[in-house]
Amino acid sequence: MRRFWMLLVLLLVGIACLGFYQGWFKLSSEKGDQKSSVTFSVDENKLQKDEEKAKEELSDLGHKTKEKASDTTSKVEEPDRRP
Repeated sequence: MRRFWMLLVLLLVGIACLGFYQGWFKLSSEKGDQKSSVTFSVDENKLQKDEEKAKEELSDLGHKTKEKASDTTSKVEEPDRRP
């Protein structure tokens, strides 16, 4: 059970690091008179654009894989089955 929680924490940290690196998440802070505030924001537009881009790239990759597979199978000749 402890391994599960460690894996979950590592997964969340990895997603958070990726999000900050890609610009999906931002932290900002402000200091005022005896007060300070921290703001966490999510750039939903950037997140949505990157999601659509990833879907397109995966789709293109799938089409390329199918093309290569069909090229490979067309190169294989079937044996002559004459009696």
